[in-house]
Amino acid sequence: MFSKIISKKLWYSFTMSLEHSGKFNMHFDYTNWFDTEYSFSNQMIIWKHKYLGEVPIDENAKALINKYDNEFPNNPI
Repeated sequence: MFSKIISKKLWYSFTMSLEHSGKFNMHFDYTNWFDTEYSFSNQMIIWKHKYLGEVPIDENAKALINKYDNEFPNNPI
């Protein structure tokens, strides 16, 4: 059993959501953000875009989302 735990990939954060219908979701993020050039503020813009559907109006934020989408096409967060 211990070897199974060791072989699991390390996750760095997770997002839980609960809809009014009672549907519960949990998403684990395996991106090591410390090894990227994205600041915490950048990560929050990306997170809000993915999970809250926030569409950035600022050109810098739009460019950030486009850069992230190109760099991580599988959208790991």
